[in-house]
Amino acid sequence: MLKDVRVRVAFFTLLITIFVLFLRILAYFFSGSLAILADSFHSVTDIIAGILAVISLRVAIKEPDEEHPYGHGKAESLGCLGISLALIFVFIYILYEAFYRFLSASYEIEFDLLVASFLTLTIIIDFWRSRVLLKFSKKFSSQVLESDALHYKSDFYATLSILILSLLVYFSVIKENLIIYVDSFLAIFISFYFAIAGLKLAVNSINELMDKAPVEAIKAFEFSCKELGIKCKNTRARRVGNKIFIDSTIILPEKLSIEEAHNFANLIEEKTKNYLRNEKLDITIHMETEESEKISEITKRVEEIAKKTKGVMGIHDINIIKEKDQYHIRLHIEVSPTTTLKEAGLIGKKVEENIKSMIKETASVMAHIEPRRINSYDINNLVLSLINKNPQLKNNIKLLSVKTLNLENKVIVDIRCLVKKNLKVEESHSLITILEGMIKEELGSNCLITINYSSED
Repeated sequence: MLKDVRVRVAFFTLLITIFVLFLRILAYFFSGSLAILADSFHSVTDIIAGILAVISLRVAIKEPDEEHPYGHGKAESLGCLGISLALIFVFIYILYEAFYRFLSASYEIEFDLLVASFLTLTIIIDFWRSRVLLKFSKKFSSQVLESDALHYKSDFYATLSILILSLLVYFSVIKENLIIYVDSFLAIFISFYFAIAGLKLAVNSINELMDKAPVEAIKAFEFSCKELGIKCKNTRARRVGNKIFIDSTIILPEKLSIEEAHNFANLIEEKTKNYLRNEKLDITIHMETEESEKISEITKRVEEIAKKTKGVMGIHDINIIKEKDQYHIRLHIEVSPTTTLKEAGLIGKKVEENIKSMIKETASVMAHIEPRRINSYDINNLVLSLINKNPQLKNNIKLLSVKTLNLENKVIVDIRCLVKKNLKVEESHSLITILEGMIKEELGSNCLITINYSSED
């Protein structure tokens, strides 16, 4: 259990927290101070946080496996989220207690040197453990240890303010009738401070769980590429526990050998790690040639141009072949099955003209025309829309399923639906015939449509 240094630090801090809670409870019983009670309840949340820290760290340090290829580091984010919720709960409870005291004003508060000695000891302990945790959090880039360090640092300042109040009361600097109000105000201020810290922790944890990109890592990688005169694209990053994963594609000249390309990738990785020395990085670099990047760009532009052409319902199988400084473009475009051959030819011609005029490097372009590829999902949406358009069909027919089978020259469409149980066979058949006619009008005569219908139970 305690083999890992981070887990050992979190565990021994937890034991110290239990001891500190004991001291604060003693101080509260001797003084009756709500501010000390607030601090004591915060020690309870510290214990909860400590338990969460130990558990989350034990999970986070596990090696990656088949189900968790990025490791288990997000367990730290879950632990931090639990800690932040505990802090917010404390604020709500102390706020309630403070207003209750304001209204009742029946508590007696006593401060003396014994209470001051208890508080001084907890201040020393809080200061020491916050420094230790902060040191190890930086060493291991641990979010949980860092949040624990911030907790105890806030404990240090909060308890210090209580000690000052204790001394002011002891030396009669504050009048007795004002003690309860100062004490309550201090309790609200302390718990509010913790609640704000809790909200910040919650936001950070949620951002990590939602894979918010660490922008500084992306900028460091892109700057490293820029320094070497290399273009990069699709750079992404995510933080998992104490590790940042970066993946990107770099664009390299075709003339480079595999070894030279690999050396460039290594240089980029080294530079990025130098810029982010305090982070643990896992960098994956994909490589493309400048020419393949150019072809990808032209492919994207061809698809955009074809999609904007009236009558085009789909594009696939785009092929780009380079000849010297120009490109031969071939593509398949889909049109409605009901389109005439003449209309389809005009659509294809328009696509070719648009590509030639908008992509200056085009040497030749040819578009293959074919009917829209039909699938069950498309037909299902079509049938639903047709039923909803016709009030008679909408009120009497319920679609159950649609299946399609694309053959060489025919598309088979099988539809199952329910009709209202009070309808006769003749009425039901009449409605199904209307639906079948509407579908054929949309899909064309090359579709074989069979509709199976039965009565609702």
